[in-house]
Amino acid sequence: MISSTSLRSELPKRVDSRVDAALSRSAISWFDTLETNYPEVRFSVRPTRSAGTLHEDAGREKRKREFLLGRRGTAQLLLERGVHQPVGVNHDRSPVWPEGFVGSISHSDQWTIATIGSSQTARSIGVDTEPIMLAETAQLIAGDIATEQEVLLVTEGGLEATTALTLIFSAKESFYKCWHPITKRFLEFKDVEVFDFSESSLRLRTVEASVAEEAVLPVQYHVSDDNVFTFAILEDLQ
Repeated sequence: MISSTSLRSELPKRVDSRVDAALSRSAISWFDTLETNYPEVRFSVRPTRSAGTLHEDAGREKRKREFLLGRRGTAQLLLERGVHQPVGVNHDRSPVWPEGFVGSISHSDQWTIATIGSSQTARSIGVDTEPIMLAETAQLIAGDIATEQEVLLVTEGGLEATTALTLIFSAKESFYKCWHPITKRFLEFKDVEVFDFSESSLRLRTVEASVAEEAVLPVQYHVSDDNVFTFAILEDLQ
């Protein structure tokens, strides 16, 4: 964990200084690696709740604050590219990116993440963060999220069952965030399956009957303390 003052200068500018005692060095390294591997992609990572928050927000206020945090992150990233145009909002509250850019936003109770990339190098990108589910939650929703075969594939790869289900949930969210801007089609969780798993990525594919051609997309992931982070970049439908 990052806690010493001497390490604060090592934090990337995209990471709010308030999170230096909470966001693990491995997570920061993961985001750095993504930016190295995809030079046109940049991330903003912010704590969803400030250190002084002593109570849970009401649902409406919580959603409003998360929405604003995500937009502030994207505004910061665009300003770094010299773009002053704000991110628009579709009728379904999804972002409308300035011309020449693609992007994605995710927020949980702990983290708000924004990412942008150049539309010249990526057709779409998706990012997601999730706190690892409680066992009771996982038991209730597992059947809606994944098949037994998917969970078995990931647990046999070394992850504990609730972490595995959280990862599958998050990976499918990132897949969908890549998929929907291109196809304008909605997908249920069971319309996408995890068919390959490694220590750094999963491969997902569509199994929806209405999809004429199978779409395959790798999703990179990182498990850090009590959180899962996933990222997908769609350079082309395979």
